[in-house]
Amino acid sequence: MHHPPIDPAWIAAVVREVIERLSSSDSMVTEKVISVRTIEKAFANTRKEIAVGPNAIITPAARDEAKRLGVTIRKAGQITKQTQPTSIAITDRKNPERAIMITEQLKRRGIKGQATIVLSEKPSSEVFRLISETKQRVAMVSSVSSVDRIKKELSPEVWVIDMNEVNLIAAVNIAARIA
Repeated sequence: MHHPPIDPAWIAAVVREVIERLSSSDSMVTEKVISVRTIEKAFANTRKEIAVGPNAIITPAARDEAKRLGVTIRKAGQITKQTQPTSIAITDRKNPERAIMITEQLKRRGIKGQATIVLSEKPSSEVFRLISETKQRVAMVSSVSSVDRIKKELSPEVWVIDMNEVNLIAAVNIAARIA
């Protein structure tokens, strides 16, 4: 299949826009140490949930303050066992910003649904880890065309997208098909 060349100026403009949106987004706290001040700042901005990096250190005082204020702290890439997801939850332990970008694209497209999706460069390891930790049905997918077949055969509770095989656009399309 032949693809037309992509304009480098257009790509640069898209990258600049994504970086600008991510830097202005308050959807993820990028601090390495989560303190009481971090929680108070989130609460002051009327946030009831904050996502932190997978390697962030959360101080005991911050956990206590979050509990007192009713703020939920969620580590990016963390999956909790759910019987039924209430929305599209996309995580990426290695690159949380990528998960945010895909989530934003789904919102822009008006895609709604229920799904738990994990993006990974090590999808087989991720599937094994998720099955071991959550005891859920987990399936790996690397193309839009295989989503319906896997959904019919397995009815997965968690989907792992193989990011070695797809680019961001394909990942968004796969996530949309899953939802």
